[in-house]
Amino acid sequence: IICTAHMRVQDHACVACIAGKENEAGDDASGANTQCDTVVCGANHHVQGHQCIACPNGHAHAGGDVRHGPDTSCDEVLCHTNEHVQSHACVACPAGSTNDAGDGAASGDTVCDHTICGANTHVLNHVCTACPPGHDHPGGDDATGADTSCSAITCGANQRVQNHVCTACPAGTTNAAGDDASGADTQCDPIICTAHMRVQDHACVACIDGRENLAGDDASGANTQCDEIVCQANQKVVNHQCVACPPGKTHTAGDIASGPDTSCDAVTCSTNERVQNHACVACPAGTTNDGGDDASQGDTQCDITRCAAHMHVQNHICVQCAPGHENVAGDDASGSDTQCDVVRCSANQRVQN
Repeated sequence: IICTAHMRVQDHACVACIAGKENEAGDDASGANTQCDTVVCGANHHVQGHQCIACPNGHAHAGGDVRHGPDTSCDEVLCHTNEHVQSHACVACPAGSTNDAGDGAASGDTVCDHTICGANTHVLNHVCTACPPGHDHPGGDDATGADTSCSAITCGANQRVQNHVCTACPAGTTNAAGDDASGADTQCDPIICTAHMRVQDHACVACIDGRENLAGDDASGANTQCDEIVCQANQKVVNHQCVACPPGKTHTAGDIASGPDTSCDAVTCSTNERVQNHACVACPAGTTNDGGDDASQGDTQCDITRCAAHMHVQNHICVQCAPGHENVAGDDASGSDTQCDVVRCSANQRVQN
């Protein structure tokens, strides 16, 4: 007797294989007992009713289950990081998107999250990439889209480029806006103070009243000082300015203009001087004047010199008449020369000495 398929020989009889085992036809029942073969399920199959059944969609199972054994089950496939479910399979996220691990492939399709780039990054081949030095970019670019670019940073006023960063100018220097931070380093220019200014804490500040300074102090350097203004002769201080003395007044040099107001002194004319246009001038020949006229006041006059008796005018001076001559008092020494008269003897007189 030749046994059919799925049969084996037991005690010279053909008996059915137990559920889950199998045997090819041809065993000879007249011979020795035979055995059915164990059926091992392949990968992604499980045992159900002693049959190897394919795992449901989205499930997986390692091979090796024996079909004649108890029922087994498949496990749901869980996607890895940056994978999503598509038709019950885990597939890589599209470029520029991400997903956390754990999506179950047995359920419906899932989607990856678009990567949104942060500030100062741009999209390059679907990757958020830092902007080049000296560039910036607002956040919000979608990494799943096309490449984007950063913009060169333009420095503001009083900034310079240092290692592609807009950096404040050092104290006492300045720079116009517009330096390109993506380029080479730049420099700020020293602030040069104008006339009557000095440097204080890297700033140009005005000299105090009564002091002065030449233009050219460099505000990026050390503090500087203004120079004292020293008034010249015949000047006085008024509101920290050197001003000329009024006509007819005088003052020595040396007043400090930054100090309090000062005053000039009236010029006092000497003996035989008079005031003319606020100046002391010599009296005209043949005139005199007492000292003390105030040159800051109005003009004054000298007094005419009157010759005494027996004197006459010679070169505006009263001189004695020659012997034998005489003259009445009253000649004006400021006028022309005068002459003495010859003394005439009366009757019964003679000349002696």
